Amino acid sequence: MESELSLKQPTLEPNPAKLWFMPYLIVFTTSLALAAGNIYMPSLTLMASNFHTNSNAVLMSVSIYYTGFAALGVIYGGLADYFGRRFTLLCGISIFLTGSIICLFSTELWMFMIGSLIEGIGGASALIVGLAAIQDMYSAEESVKTLAWMGALLSIIPSLSPILGGYLAIAGWQANYLFLTLLGLLLLMLCYRFFVETHTINKNNSGVIKRFFTSYLTVISHSGFLRYASIYPILVIGSTALLTAMPIFIMEKLGYDSKACGYFIGLMTIGYAFGGFVAARLVIQYGIKITLYAGISLSVLGSILLIANFIWLDKYMTFMVGVFVFQSGIAIVHPPSTTIAIRYFSELRASASALRGTFSILGSALGAAVAGLVGGLNMISIANITIVTSLIALLLIVEKQNDNRETSEH
Repeated sequence: MESELSLKQPTLEPNPAKLWFMPYLIVFTTSLALAAGNIYMPSLTLMASNFHTNSNAVLMSVSIYYTGFAALGVIYGGLADYFGRRFTLLCGISIFLTGSIICLFSTELWMFMIGSLIEGIGGASALIVGLAAIQDMYSAEESVKTLAWMGALLSIIPSLSPILGGYLAIAGWQANYLFLTLLGLLLLMLCYRFFVETHTINKNNSGVIKRFFTSYLTVISHSGFLRYASIYPILVIGSTALLTAMPIFIMEKLGYDSKACGYFIGLMTIGYAFGGFVAARLVIQYGIKITLYAGISLSVLGSILLIANFIWLDKYMTFMVGVFVFQSGIAIVHPPSTTIAIRYFSELRASASALRGTFSILGSALGAAVAGLVGGLNMISIANITIVTSLIALLLIVEKQNDNRETSEH
């Protein structure tokens, strides 16, 4: 049985009366961090004119934002394990607010770039701390259920931010950052008032740097963690490759315009959201392991439909169904695989969350790179990538490990 000791260990419930609000607080805070990366997309032309440059130069700020977002995730994991979830999150939101204010009052492009970097650095805290806090608060099955519906919301809310940004741009591009600043300030106050510390804080701060690196060495050397923490990121390689290649295929091969392309990409978001809600139901009725198998099976099925479409069918509907099923499967896989991976540990859950998040970022980067090499017109190769990643994920959960070695708490 997989990691039964870790999955059934008691959870910390410091203030049950406040816990009900915590997942929503985490969703709103994480959504703000994710939305900040693309809310200003409709304002690119206005910003380019304001900074006396071109839209491509302003667009570089997106990469800068996510560079800050990705680079500091590991740092937040260690901080949250040694100084507490609440303190780390409040620091992160404060940094995010600082970046938003710099962007709001930027008069030069370089100032805006610095603000975007600081924003990304602060925004990373919400994702890492939130994931660890959920594992602290709930049992394993309840964690999977909570992560499932949270993931569904997080796939929808940030995707709507460019629409909101389009309306805000009517008042000027700065309106986007005024909105982010005000909402960030509100969330900072809400987190200060309602975010409950879910982790026993280590009072001994001596040798923190040494223990910081040791904690990550402990996590990454755990075979069970590596196995389950790799499942979702491997699937993300196929998903990102598909997402990256789709616009070129849809517009240049199928002949649809950019508006129709948006609907296709929106289908991936809808599929992911659907899978999240399905995962919440599956884990209640069938448990964590069955939910994980169901998710990977759907990703395999979706990949087969994509391959069949490009080899034999060449039908619009088969392609859409394949994309939808593949994304739904990935969404179902995320909560159980993440929960199992993180719950191998009790004192190092934020560190484990940070590493798991880093794996996903690497998966996205690799998927985008592969799509760039293969090209958007070679969709049969992209479909093959999705089936290969799905089968690798399947092999990871059927691989037999030494239970005693995997379930030992480091």
